[in-house]
Amino acid sequence: MINTIQYVDELIPQPPKWAVQLEQYAKVKRIPIIDKVSLQLLLQIILIKQPKNILEIGTAIAYSTLRMHEIVPNAQITSLEKNEMMYEEALRNVELYSQNNHIKILLGDALETIERLPKEESFDFVFIDAAKSQYHRYFNAVDPLLIKGGVIVTDNVLFRNLVLASNEEIPKRYKSIVKNLRNYNEQVMSNKNYYSSLIPIGDGLLVSIKLN
Repeated sequence: MINTIQYVDELIPQPPKWAVQLEQYAKVKRIPIIDKVSLQLLLQIILIKQPKNILEIGTAIAYSTLRMHEIVPNAQITSLEKNEMMYEEALRNVELYSQNNHIKILLGDALETIERLPKEESFDFVFIDAAKSQYHRYFNAVDPLLIKGGVIVTDNVLFRNLVLASNEEIPKRYKSIVKNLRNYNEQVMSNKNYYSSLIPIGDGLLVSIKLN
């Protein structure tokens, strides 16, 4: 018998050919991209929100960047990527598959890049999918730039379900990541300036709406 996630996964319509090609490339090269079920929810939230200015932390090959662009082609998307090789690949993919010039990819450490953004810059949607140990710092960095009613979606907050595991079950190399993610989830969920929901699909999505 298939499980719930497998059932939902099979119901999701086939994405465009270019997206399938990027998915296959990511699989062959072992480049992490957002899973299908989490992506479906992310895109639905974006469709409901209809953001005008999106910030993405963690571009990789620009798969999620382009999927967001596909769903709201007139939104301005600023995506931040630290790895120079991924940055170059992302630029090529955006050149090939974007519908207009509304995607801007910036190379460099996300925290440093955010500090260099124009002071008048603001966003109504943020997608965080980068170094898990830095999630709390990313959240704090983008908070002043996010307008009231803006949304932050954070991926991988359950991290292979290890966040739910006992400390004895967590491999040593992941203990620090899991500790940081647990702290992040607890602090965001208890943040009175946001209304947040942790949704246990894929690798875990944390959806936060700014109240103040």
